[in-house]
Amino acid sequence: PSNLFTDSAAQLGSLIEVLLLSFALTERISNEKALRFAAQQEALHIQQQANEELEQRVAARTLELEEANKQLQTLSDTDQLTNLKNRRYLNQYVEEELTRGARYNHYVALLLIDIDHFKKVNDTHGHLVGDECLKEVAKRISEQVRWLTDLVARYGGEEFCMVLPETNLEGAITVAERVCKKVNAKPVSTPDVELEISVSVGVFSDIPTSPTQSVAFLTHADEALYSAKHNGRNRVEAKEVN
Repeated sequence: PSNLFTDSAAQLGSLIEVLLLSFALTERISNEKALRFAAQQEALHIQQQANEELEQRVAARTLELEEANKQLQTLSDTDQLTNLKNRRYLNQYVEEELTRGARYNHYVALLLIDIDHFKKVNDTHGHLVGDECLKEVAKRISEQVRWLTDLVARYGGEEFCMVLPETNLEGAITVAERVCKKVNAKPVSTPDVELEISVSVGVFSDIPTSPTQSVAFLTHADEALYSAKHNGRNRVEAKEVN
């Protein structure tokens, strides 16, 4: 029969189909957007994790490099035979303490310590025995350090140097006498021989006025050491400058 419904059935069906297709297309677009957003979030999360891991690796590597640099610096500042600080580090430390002493009007004391008749040890028993003697004397001198700011270094050959910040001449002489007594307290034992060892010590202390006085301080301590050796060795001599 011909009526409004049958006459419009085809158009109505097409309209319904278009609506259904529109809904389906909208749903598909929405799902694709959701999937794309989820993929972007996942990629962002992965990127953040990668960045965090990279930062952690960089930080760990930086610490390793810093530690390696510290170890290299320590090696470059250390005398390999005695494990004391070497002459290069000593010169730098003396300048630093003279700068601090000049700023705060504090004394700085230097002790130059020389092993008596060490050449005879090398000539008689050989350099290996001499090396053992140097190591043991260095150990005994280091045992007289009482403060963290005190420094014992190998000055060169059989000579050692102690830097005693904030120590006047009287206090430095006390330390020097303690060093002499400790070194000479008992023989130095080596695999081949036991050696009676003594040291001579030159002492100088003053309030610095400039960090450039390091040469003058060392010269005065060396003059005192020469006096100790000239006056019989195994003794302490001090240099006083008016």
